[in-house]
Amino acid sequence: MFKVLNYGGNSPRLFSMLYRPSDQRDGVFDIIIIDRDNLQNDMEDILTYSHKDTKLLVDIVSESGCITDFFNEYNRVVEAYKEYNFFLVSDFDSPVRKEYDNSTVLIKRELSNFLYFGTPYTDSYWDCFELHHNQHRENAIMCFNGSTRVSRVLLLSHFLKNNLIDEIRCSFKFYDHHDETKLNEKVYDELVDGLLDDNYINKTEHTQLLDYKNYLPLNYDNFQMANRKVRQEVYSCIFNVVTENTYGSFCCEDIKDTNTFTEKTFKPFMMEQIPIFVAQPYHVELLREIGYDVFDDIIDHSYDEEPDEEKRMELIIQEIKKTLDKDGTSFYYDNLERFLHNRELTYQHTHDGYRYLKEFLKQNNLL
Repeated sequence: MFKVLNYGGNSPRLFSMLYRPSDQRDGVFDIIIIDRDNLQNDMEDILTYSHKDTKLLVDIVSESGCITDFFNEYNRVVEAYKEYNFFLVSDFDSPVRKEYDNSTVLIKRELSNFLYFGTPYTDSYWDCFELHHNQHRENAIMCFNGSTRVSRVLLLSHFLKNNLIDEIRCSFKFYDHHDETKLNEKVYDELVDGLLDDNYINKTEHTQLLDYKNYLPLNYDNFQMANRKVRQEVYSCIFNVVTENTYGSFCCEDIKDTNTFTEKTFKPFMMEQIPIFVAQPYHVELLREIGYDVFDDIIDHSYDEEPDEEKRMELIIQEIKKTLDKDGTSFYYDNLERFLHNRELTYQHTHDGYRYLKEFLKQNNLL
C-alpha cells in the first residue's frame, strides 16, 4: 500500500474513493497530492517529504484561473525538477503545455463532472430533482451569484439599470470566502470603482451600485443549498442564467484557449433547465462539441462569439429580457426528451470521469 500525503488539502475532491491520504506532514511519502498553488509556491517544502521514487500528483481539475498561466508555470517547474516524476490531472489543456519525460498527463473534460457530482465530498444535486410529473416546472428565470467577482458586479449593474432584479429569482451574495454570510464590502467597492475607471459603467451606474450595498448580500428567499425541498423549489425555474468563475480579460488578458468549466455550467443540464451563460467566449460552443443541447431554437447564444466583455454582457441582457416573454414551461413539456438527454449525458460524463481517472492511476502504478 502506498503512503500518500494530502499536501494541499484538495485530495478529497477527486481521490476520496481511491486513497486515504494523510494530512500529517511527517516522514516521507510515495505519493504527494498537490494543487496549483502548491506547485507554484511550495515545491522546496514539498520535496522534503519525498524520497527518490516519490510521485507528485498534481490536481488542477476545474481550475478557474487562467489555465494558460498555469501551464507556463507547470512547464517551468517540471523542467526545473527533472529528477522528480509529475502526474498531472486536468479537465482542460493549453497550447503552451510542453511534453517532458518526467511528466505524465491525463486531460479529460469529463473530470469536471466527476469532481462535482461523483464524490461524497461535493454538493451533489443528483437527488434534488424529481421526475417531471412530480415536479412543477415554472416559467421563471433564476440567477445565483455567490463569491465576489467583477463580472457578477457588472451583471448586477445591468440588472439594476434594466429593472430586472424583481423579474428574476436571483442572489448576489458577494461573500468573503472565509465567511459566506457576510458581504465582502472592501472587494465590492474596489470592483465597482474599477468598472468605472475602465469605462464599463458610468458615474450614475457607479452610484447605483454603491447605494445598492444596503440590499447586499441579496439571498433569494433565504435559499439553503443543503435543504433538498428548497433546492427543488428554486430549481423548478425553466431558465438559469449561469455566471461562471471566469469572464474574459477580467480574469486573464490572454483569453484564447482559457475556457474552463465548474459545476455551475452543468447544474442546469442536470436540473433539466435552459441555460444562458455569463462566461468566456465560446463557452457554449464547447458544450455543443461535447454533446449538450443548448436549445438554440429558444435561446440566441450569439453572445458566445462576442470577445468584448461589455458588448457580450449587453447581448446577454438582451436575451434575458426576451426570455421573460417566452413560454418556457410549454417548451419543456413539448421537448422533454431533449432535457432528459442532457441529464443522461451529465450522468455519463460523471461515470466516464471516474473511469478515466482510475485507469490513469492504475496504468501509472499510482494505485
